[in-house]
Amino acid sequence: MSSSQMEAYCRGEAAGDFETRPDYVAVAAALPAVGGGYVATGSVDRGTQGNPPIECRFDTLGRFEIYRRI
Repeated sequence: MSSSQMEAYCRGEAAGDFETRPDYVAVAAALPAVGGGYVATGSVDRGTQGNPPIECRFDTLGRFEIYRRI
C-alpha cells in the first residue's frame, strides 16, 4: 500500500469510529515508525468537542495493523 493509500485507509477507519464523514478527518502522510513499519497520525474535526488525535499503524509491507485514538 502506498503512503497516500495508507492515509486514505486511516481516514476511513477514523470516520467509521467517530461516525462522521472522511472529509472531517485530517491525516498526515504515513512515515516510517520506530521499530519498523509505518505510522499515520491525524485528528478528527468534532467542532465544539475538539479535535481528538488518531493513529494508524501499518507493517513493513504497508498492510494495516491497528487504528487507535491517542
